[in-house]
Amino acid sequence: MAEFLRELNKRVFFWSGRQEGPVRAGKRALDHYRASDFLIRLPFLDVAKNQTPYFSRCNSGAPRMQHGKPVARGRRTFLPAIECDFQPREVIEVTFIEPVRLSQRTEIAQFLAGPWEHL
Repeated sequence: MAEFLRELNKRVFFWSGRQEGPVRAGKRALDHYRASDFLIRLPFLDVAKNQTPYFSRCNSGAPRMQHGKPVARGRRTFLPAIECDFQPREVIEVTFIEPVRLSQRTEIAQFLAGPWEHL
């Protein structure tokens, strides 16, 4: 458990998604934390061009059963693209190790529907 927590603490997390919004787990989190959080939206390639992205097919911060099944966590929770044995549509989280440099196209909003403003 200590090793897993160290791994989580060194990462920056983003929900996977499209222009219209994040994956289902991200939308649920938005609903839950609506009063206190702001959203950050940025093009994936803007961040990934200078840093290695790692992909996860689970919500790594929710150590419980998902879809009625236990989710194994360990050395293969976060994988670079070349090691992924799952499809892009199965990606739940995208993580980067250490700080992330936000691009000039980064936008923020309090709500998914906007209004979106450049950071």
